[in-house]
Amino acid sequence: MALTSPGVIKAANEILVGLAPEVNVIKQFQFDISDAVADYGDKIRVAMVDGGTAENYNADSSNYGHVTGALSDFFVTLDSQPKSTIKITSTDKLELPNDSFWTRTAEAGKNSIAKAISAKVGGLFTTTNCAGGKITMASVTKAALAKCRTQAASKGRVADYVLVLCPDYYADALALFDSNVYGDSDPIQEGYVKRLYGFKSVVCGYDLPEGVKGALVPAEGLAIAVRPVAIPDPSAYTECATVTDENGFSILAMRHTDFNTGASLVNVTTLIGADLARKNETFYIAAS
Repeated sequence: MALTSPGVIKAANEILVGLAPEVNVIKQFQFDISDAVADYGDKIRVAMVDGGTAENYNADSSNYGHVTGALSDFFVTLDSQPKSTIKITSTDKLELPNDSFWTRTAEAGKNSIAKAISAKVGGLFTTTNCAGGKITMASVTKAALAKCRTQAASKGRVADYVLVLCPDYYADALALFDSNVYGDSDPIQEGYVKRLYGFKSVVCGYDLPEGVKGALVPAEGLAIAVRPVAIPDPSAYTECATVTDENGFSILAMRHTDFNTGASLVNVTTLIGADLARKNETFYIAAS
């Protein structure tokens, strides 16, 4: 099956464009996003690669065949399926992609899926899951951010860590620096800053647990998987297809008729899974 209505095609593509900030945050961690369909509850393998410690070449003992790194598997369960359903009140709209209805449909679909992603990821950073301990940050200052470097260095390399800050703390962090420090509009428009204070990135994290202002997490310490939903019988829908962006992030879009009312319905949905893989090396941030 495929999408055939210009309006539905426009809405599905605009949803993917609108989800770019969430995809950018996902890409700061270990992720597996694909257009391969899956079922709710499936376990997805997210590869974890550790390069190990570099060693000097020696033909006898430290040659090219001597393995220093490792490849391990971490499985994430697809246990969240956000969806957005919009009723089409006029069949003419299907052929009018520039109708403002489709812009509103795309916005609603984007918001539904974006909220589900942030809730899934943000909800992981509980005080129990973040077994590395607490970092106290009463307010965001340059000294407080520098202190997070010390905490990261106690477990590994600062450059391998991502600093997650709640929206208020993230805004305060941006206010500490002139725009030339950022170099582009990504920190404001996309919600992340690369290499600030030597971290892999500093990201704006939503839906954090009560009392948690942020987290300091290894980039390989959070695994995220996204898959479009498998439909047993796509022919049951008037139109149905997977829509994918340039990163491989995919959603399922479909249109069908509610035979009880005669209304035409457009659905967009996807499957999401996420979990912390290195809890003992992950810290949570609290005001006190």
